[in-house]
Amino acid sequence: MRFSYPRFYMGKERIETLVDGIFAIVMTLLVLAIVVPQRQVVMREIGFDELIMSRVQDIANYALSFVLLSIFWVQHHEQSHFIKRTDRIHLWINLLTLLFVALFPFSTSLVSQFPEKDLAEAIFGFNMFIVGILFAVNWAYATKGRHLVDGGITDEQIAIGRNICLLFLGISGLAILLSQSHPKISADVFWIIPAVMMAERLFKRRQKG
Repeated sequence: MRFSYPRFYMGKERIETLVDGIFAIVMTLLVLAIVVPQRQVVMREIGFDELIMSRVQDIANYALSFVLLSIFWVQHHEQSHFIKRTDRIHLWINLLTLLFVALFPFSTSLVSQFPEKDLAEAIFGFNMFIVGILFAVNWAYATKGRHLVDGGITDEQIAIGRNICLLFLGISGLAILLSQSHPKISADVFWIIPAVMMAERLFKRRQKG
């Protein structure tokens, strides 16, 4: 009895729709990490000004995770521009990626509620690291032999996609190491990723100008 079909290619539209939907839901759920107590509790025990000050780090963590997820989504969008078809292995790579993307609200809540705990920061770093690995695997699989991508894609374009994944992996590794000695600042190193990408874009624009 056979349980699998012979290898064949499929359209990529459904996986793109699923990816867009999951990213939209996860990015929306991130805001739930910013917990606001009931008005009576705030006015009686905390005070409004103190509440706002105590949520600054939560808002910063929300912004960081939102920016990182945005970069991942843009990267997936750019990969999909070159990927013209999919197969069963490629589908499962994307589904596994979404499994860990969906953990972002959880790992973000951990670093918001327990910023002094090295394990909380390490979990956030590992979450990023695993998603980065899966993005790299997705790109490597799609471009291997150019069997899923546009035949006109250049080696330089393939290298750019690979280098972006390596940037994520390098910063994630650094954050995991820092979480063991400086947990309160380990997540902040992820701001290097948007900073580097923005600097690289500005440099290219200046060169063209």
